[in-house]
Amino acid sequence: MGGRSFAPPGDCAPPAGLLGDDPHSRRAVLWLFDEREIDRAAPDVSCMTAIQFLVRGAKLHCMVNMRSNDVILGLNYDLFFATMLQERLALELGVGLGWYAHRANSLHLYERHRDMAEAIAAAAAIKSRPMAAMGETDSISRFLAVEEAFRLGQGARAEALAERLPAYWRRLAKPLSKLSRKRHEARA
Repeated sequence: MGGRSFAPPGDCAPPAGLLGDDPHSRRAVLWLFDEREIDRAAPDVSCMTAIQFLVRGAKLHCMVNMRSNDVILGLNYDLFFATMLQERLALELGVGLGWYAHRANSLHLYERHRDMAEAIAAAAAIKSRPMAAMGETDSISRFLAVEEAFRLGQGARAEALAERLPAYWRRLAKPLSKLSRKRHEARA
């Protein structure tokens, strides 16, 4: 899903093309589900089935449909992914950010995560600040090079590449750096 969604800037098609040609289109849908995945033997079936975008009042609105959504291991990633895609597309179209709607047909909590969910619910609220605005999409390919370097265990190279990114993208690279170090320390 990520690879298709983070195509080169200007290539977030079909939504960008459809909405660029006709801002009132109701056809700007990314279909993420492949019916071949429904085979019971498939190890990983896409939970996000579709994302639809609408431009109304010079703002880009986003609606996500999930066939299934794990509250602990999926929801936070799905929300981040979809709203980041919405922000990217809004920048490419030159419109503001509108509302976001998330529909999960089966929102669930696995029993094995119950203790974690209870700990989260009991924890004090964390004071947070809004994430900075994306600002530009030209750095996506460079950010993806940083992600790939971290994933391949090339920490020093990834850190050097990340330092050359604009602040927004550099901030996104920080958790990748931490995760990469954790994974590669565990393997050593």
